[in-house]
Amino acid sequence: MNICEVGSHTQITGEIVNVQADEDVLDRTGKIIFEKLDPLAYDDVTHTYFRMGEAISRAFKSGTKYMR
Repeated sequence: MNICEVGSHTQITGEIVNVQADEDVLDRTGKIIFEKLDPLAYDDVTHTYFRMGEAISRAFKSGTKYMR
């Protein structure tokens, strides 16, 4: 674990050793279904929580139309 004073707050970083989720957000193999999880994001500038939205693109696929 690392504790560092960063501006107006303290940043704590460490290793994730366990993740838990309610069974109703898991698929049959135990992986999290993001749409069912309904995660939040925190904006430290405006001190506001946001609900994360719908999927908009698959990773590494959006720019393939621009490749030659």
